[in-house]
Amino acid sequence: MKTRSLIIAAAALLAVTGAQATTYGYLCKVDGKMYPLQVNDTNMSLKFREKQYGLNDVSNPDVCGKGGWHAEGNGTSFDFCYATKGYAGTSNDLAPDCRMRGR
Repeated sequence: MKTRSLIIAAAALLAVTGAQATTYGYLCKVDGKMYPLQVNDTNMSLKFREKQYGLNDVSNPDVCGKGGWHAEGNGTSFDFCYATKGYAGTSNDLAPDCRMRGR
């Protein structure tokens, strides 16, 4: 019985300390309304307005300056670029005005 309890405790500890996704939360203004946007750079996905997009890093500073991701999915592609002080936006009209949550 002790062995089983020990195994369960070890499994629970591993589940809690396992790899955590790096998720960045933004609020984006579109037509005067605010919508959440999430970037998960562990599984390389972006979620905005109930749609999911796959991501690739944008390493060319001419595209995004400080940094960003290239998103593809739902019949479209765009760059989601971030700047200093939590500002971000898309290269199309999907979400041109975003700010990191808590900033």
